[in-house]
Amino acid sequence: MWEFRHGTKPFEAKIVDTKWLKDFQTRKWDVRPGDSLRAIVKTTLQYGFDNELVAIHNIIEEVKGVIPLPTSKQLKLPDAD
Repeated sequence: MWEFRHGTKPFEAKIVDTKWLKDFQTRKWDVRPGDSLRAIVKTTLQYGFDNELVAIHNIIEEVKGVIPLPTSKQLKLPDAD
């Protein structure tokens, strides 16, 4: 299971895109903390007898690409004399 975030809400999902997983494991994809995945996600909702939501299951069916975290411009520190 992988942990993702959609907006501000975290969720867990299994990635079933075996080709992308093999490429990731052989370092063809560079995914770093803060990066995003563009993907096709299947969400299944399960309801109880009283129509209450009892479970949410997410599956990453296909990864389309990686969106790197935008780099921020850092101010250069002055040289110490």
